Amino acid sequence: MIKRYITVAAMAAMASNLFAANNIWIWQNGTYTMAEAVDSITFVDPEAPIQPTFPVPTNKVFNVSGNEFRMIAVQGGTFYMGAQSADPDGINYDPDATGAESPVHKVTVSSYYIGETEFPEGILASLYSASYNSVGNLQKPAHELTYNQVTAFIEKLNDYMHETKQLPENANFELPTEAQWEFAARGGNLSKGYRYSGSDNLKEVGLTSTNADSRLTSFGILKKFKPNELGIYDMSGNVVEWCQDWYAPYTKEAQTDPTGPTVEESNPKGTKVVRNGSFYSLPVSARVSTRGSRSASLSSTSNDIGFRLVIKYSEEVEKECESWIIVKED
Repeated sequence: MIKRYITVAAMAAMASNLFAANNIWIWQNGTYTMAEAVDSITFVDPEAPIQPTFPVPTNKVFNVSGNEFRMIAVQGGTFYMGAQSADPDGINYDPDATGAESPVHKVTVSSYYIGETEFPEGILASLYSASYNSVGNLQKPAHELTYNQVTAFIEKLNDYMHETKQLPENANFELPTEAQWEFAARGGNLSKGYRYSGSDNLKEVGLTSTNADSRLTSFGILKKFKPNELGIYDMSGNVVEWCQDWYAPYTKEAQTDPTGPTVEESNPKGTKVVRNGSFYSLPVSARVSTRGSRSASLSSTSNDIGFRLVIKYSEEVEKECESWIIVKED
């Protein structure tokens, strides 16, 4: 269903025959756009508070021992997080939504940068000092990593980036918050409302057990599938991804830049949020709203879990870090 947003004043103009019902002009992205097909109308309160304007970052590129990895710019915005299966006409309806994804609630996130892909195992292997049975493949995601292994690696990566002057001293790589992860998976401010990250057809954008060569071992090549609206790959399959939040049920309150509960409030106790489906999981787990949890204290884990990085936006990062531009082929 196409749903357009229109002010009361515009509706009044329609009523006085200034606009035909099938020739509605919508104020969108700083200009008026004609909506040729409108299935439903939502009224906008003209006295509602104006949403903040967030900085528009640029994509960034970093280098480890000659190997590049890229970070996609995500302009901050407000979205509805979670999903519900009770009301087909309600916000973020999904017939497969579970109780863990409700209640749907409004979340605002500030601008940031997120990994174009899950972090490559080859770059991790070149820096990781702990035991890690990787062949160092740059085309596959780092996997079979505990939460503590990931945070240890990120600390080492930050040291390297500061030493090589690729990252300002007051900036760091980190795991995404659950809100940052879902906002990016949905396509940020460019979201088209897809069920999966970048499409309603999972086989276009992600690897799960239904299209993996082997359900037990076949994590996929990075960037094999289509990216989402922001140019981000594999946010609906391949490997499960750690987030920085402790896991707990959602609350209904609107939030700004949420970082989750404390460890004491986590439920199940001591578990971290994980997102994304994997080559081992069913398609239902690859939906953009699906939530999961895993213990942060495990000494070992399954081979279907990896991670993706973020950097918080700052003027220093924007000015001092190397930028890159997506070139679209004809």
